[in-house]
Amino acid sequence: MDSVKQNVILPYCTLLLIMLWDHAAQDTDVVNNLPFPLFKPDSSVHKSQEVVDKLSQICLQTLDSLNRFLGDLGYRLEYDCPPWDRISNFAVRDLGTDLRDGIRSCKLASLLTGDPRPLQQMKYNYGSRLSDATRHKKHSFNIMIALVTISKYATDRLRAKVQWKATAREIIDGNIPEIVALLWEIAEL
Repeated sequence: MDSVKQNVILPYCTLLLIMLWDHAAQDTDVVNNLPFPLFKPDSSVHKSQEVVDKLSQICLQTLDSLNRFLGDLGYRLEYDCPPWDRISNFAVRDLGTDLRDGIRSCKLASLLTGDPRPLQQMKYNYGSRLSDATRHKKHSFNIMIALVTISKYATDRLRAKVQWKATAREIIDGNIPEIVALLWEIAEL
């Protein structure tokens, strides 16, 4: 009898925990103030729905039972880990290549200004099927978001007018002297 209770109670408690987690994660203030992402960046699971699916496979050997149970309760799991939390390493090892896509630039802008919008607005490159022109547009867009965010922060908070010497094109092309000059400009703010 105890093993039957344990087999029922453990998935039930885990499901309640996932539902609580999903509900809390939909509040952006809660998620933005966590010292860690809700999912590990190198995890194969990035949605709360996927966690329930894995739990169903492990505990019940079926996919639908827990999903049907949640549906009957009128609850729908909605949390999806944002793409910027899926990147495990923001370290820059090579200035010529690591800053090209603008993702690290947007992360830097977000950290410097405390504004999460650069990460929310940037475009991600999933896979390598994008043409060079499309990839270049996304990278340029991301770099411009980062530069505009830092410029706006400097103007609003520091009362400093910023005119960047480096362009998004030079950063994408990996022009190291221009990238170093840009980083020095940011550091001097």
